[in-house]
Amino acid sequence: MRHVADEAVGGRPVVIVLSVRRLYCENPDCAKRTFAEQVEGLTVRYQRRTPALQAVVDAVACALAGKAGARLLLHLHQVLSWATMLNCLLRVPLPRQAVPRMLGIDEFALLKGHRYATILIDAESGRRVEVLPGRRMEMVTAWLREHHGVEIVCRDGAADSTITGHHQR
Repeated sequence: MRHVADEAVGGRPVVIVLSVRRLYCENPDCAKRTFAEQVEGLTVRYQRRTPALQAVVDAVACALAGKAGARLLLHLHQVLSWATMLNCLLRVPLPRQAVPRMLGIDEFALLKGHRYATILIDAESGRRVEVLPGRRMEMVTAWLREHHGVEIVCRDGAADSTITGHHQR
């Protein structure tokens, strides 16, 4: 038996109770022993919400997140905690951005003297493209190899930057 929450109808929350088959794998080499049947458009593996309700929750999480999103969902007859709203927000995939023509590269300290990161910015729009952990030249080079289309790269101009390969001691 599966209990799946759906969008409210007439101001009342809806819970769908499904009886699904559990299938057993007879292959001894298979890592999975059992499989639960899925109903197209109604159930998603390991989820307790229908895809339609999950789309509403994701939209509210993207717009408001946290406590404000949880309060709005109460008006839609859905009870979720602020932490669940944040978890939903973190699971929403980021939209795929086009590779910028002009790329700005800068380093910043996450923990001064211990942890650094490199930020890549679209120099024309000012939007963040990516944040790379660390400040090694190899990471930036690998990113540029994977993302074709960058024509101009501009930096902050620091003389002691690890990205340029120069070290001052």
